[in-house]
Amino acid sequence: VWCKSSSSSSRSEDPLLQRLTTRIGYPVVRPAASLQRVTRHLDLASMLLQDHEGVAPPYADVAFRVAAYGRTSSRCATPAATLKAQDDGEILTMFAHRVVVAGGSPVFFESLQRCHMEQIPGFQGMQACIFRVDSSISVRTWRFVIYYIYGVDVDQEATRLARSAKELLELVRACCMYSLPTPILSFAEASLCNLLSSVPASLALEAFVLAQEYGDERLRALREDAAYWVVRGWHDLLREGRQVNEPACILSTALGMIEAVLRQRAGGTPQKPSCSRV
Repeated sequence: VWCKSSSSSSRSEDPLLQRLTTRIGYPVVRPAASLQRVTRHLDLASMLLQDHEGVAPPYADVAFRVAAYGRTSSRCATPAATLKAQDDGEILTMFAHRVVVAGGSPVFFESLQRCHMEQIPGFQGMQACIFRVDSSISVRTWRFVIYYIYGVDVDQEATRLARSAKELLELVRACCMYSLPTPILSFAEASLCNLLSSVPASLALEAFVLAQEYGDERLRALREDAAYWVVRGWHDLLREGRQVNEPACILSTALGMIEAVLRQRAGGTPQKPSCSRV
């Protein structure tokens, strides 16, 4: 689109083409175009994959050592056989790139700055910084974390995760331990809250202990909801013969949490935790 300027007029002494363009008018000012975020040219997902012959991804310089199956927190008792089977489980290696993962976690940033390159067993001539992930976090949960940091589409996996209380608990723990991006923690916490009404009291207990242990204000909803379901299922825990570390302290804390919630809502009808279903 062209428009004529009222203040412009061609003069006979002006060059011919200048006079021509003056008569035509000037291009209108166009709205600024936003730069669309296109990630196809950064195919980071393919750089995470290693082929079937055990060759590390290109330019990988960090090796996450992750348990094939996450181990339940020792704060809540589980059958000894389960712990033994998982302790003997396979430790897997997942490669990544420091410059990418360090941008997704201040814990990674600090740790990977101090680490030294080491020879990776099973990968001839491969050297990388070795980062040992806590044994309570499984490789499947950790893969979700890394893929999210890389900007990979994880919607399908998130839908599956939202139905698995055990893996959501692993994800919350990973977020707390490694200061992962808040959107991951928000997703994991909200999804776990919505499952607490349908999981065994032992898992609600583990969620409550975890939320209390880290004291992260972002876990307030999980603390309140888990406290409610721990108290509600306390007799089930006793009936199952579940061994709980410091049971009196845990029960007292959970009751205190419920009391605090009710006091905040004084003046109205006391409600059960907001993101739980009865």
